Amino acid sequence: MPAQPTIPAAIASLYPAVASVHFSRKIPPEAKLLPAELEITSGMVEKRRTEFRHGRYCARTAMQQLGVAPAAIAKGPDREPVWPSGIIGSITHTGSAAAAVVAKSTDLAALGLDMELTEPLTADLISMICLPEENPDKDGTRGKLLFSIKESIYKCLFPLINEYVDFLEMEVVLEEATMTFSARPRAARLDSKLIKSLQGRYIYQSGFVISAAWINKSST
Repeated sequence: MPAQPTIPAAIASLYPAVASVHFSRKIPPEAKLLPAELEITSGMVEKRRTEFRHGRYCARTAMQQLGVAPAAIAKGPDREPVWPSGIIGSITHTGSAAAAVVAKSTDLAALGLDMELTEPLTADLISMICLPEENPDKDGTRGKLLFSIKESIYKCLFPLINEYVDFLEMEVVLEEATMTFSARPRAARLDSKLIKSLQGRYIYQSGFVISAAWINKSST
């Protein structure tokens, strides 16, 4: 039986080869913030500051794998990462783990990454996350997968549309045989052509469900 791929290799396999990823199970001692980021985190509680530092460490490591020099990654008004010029990316945290994906903006238009622990979604959240046709049996495990996928879609779209998309404003179409997904807008204000251009894959790996979304440059 072939060995299971490492988590970084599993995440990388979800994206086109032009993307670079880094995964970290727990925050390492060398994870430091740059001066501009220290100012951003000055008012954060310790847990949020640690997540921020861990995510920026993953993002900078992924950037270095692209040959991009370390640079501050600011925070936008909706808490979204503000990437250095010429870079796009996405950051995710769950428990003590963090991961990031980046690419050059000349190669891809947008990226989204989400990573969740595989514990099923609780019953009270399923109707807030899943459309009835997405999860007719109100299954918590399927609900957690749809939650992760919708998070990756939102992260992918936000830099392009600059507006919040509710979980119920997006329909996810799963292709379980290939572990891929596509999206359909359920709100008239959303750009149908853009959303239909989004591509996605997911994987279950080492206690995580990991979802990847991206939009090719030719689609924008």
